[in-house]
Amino acid sequence: MAQSLRLLIAEDSPADAELVIRALRRSGFAPEWTRVDNEADFLAGLNDEVELVLSDFDMPQFTGFVALQLVQQRMPDVPLLIPGLGAQGGDLETLRGARRLAPSVINVSRGILYADEHLSFSEKAKDYANRIASLS
Repeated sequence: MAQSLRLLIAEDSPADAELVIRALRRSGFAPEWTRVDNEADFLAGLNDEVELVLSDFDMPQFTGFVALQLVQQRMPDVPLLIPGLGAQGGDLETLRGARRLAPSVINVSRGILYADEHLSFSEKAKDYANRIASLS
C-alpha cells in the first residue's frame, strides 16, 4: 500500500511538478499536493496538513529563499526541499544561516527522493537536514 504524503509545491512549471509527483508515486507514495507559483498562494497552501514543502529556487514571482522564510516563520518543523540549489545558481551560501534553520532547508538528493522503507519521506528529509546542520 502506498504511503500518503501531503505536500505543497512552489514551482512555476506544472510539468516539473508532475515529474516530482510521478517519481514519488513510483517510489511508493500517494501524494496529496498543491502547486503554487506565488507568495499569496503559497501562504494559502501552507497549513497544518502539509508534511513537506518542495520549492523551486528561482521563479518569476517567488523564490525558494522567500519560501524558506515563510516556512520558518509559520511551520518551522516542516522540511523544505529546494532542488534548485546549485543547478539554478543558488547555493547554501545564498541561504546563509541555513544551518540554524534545520530542518527547514534541504538541498535535495536522491537519498531523500527515494526514502527507504524504515523512514517516511518527511522523516528522511528531516534526518538529512539535521545531518547537514551538524557538518559545521
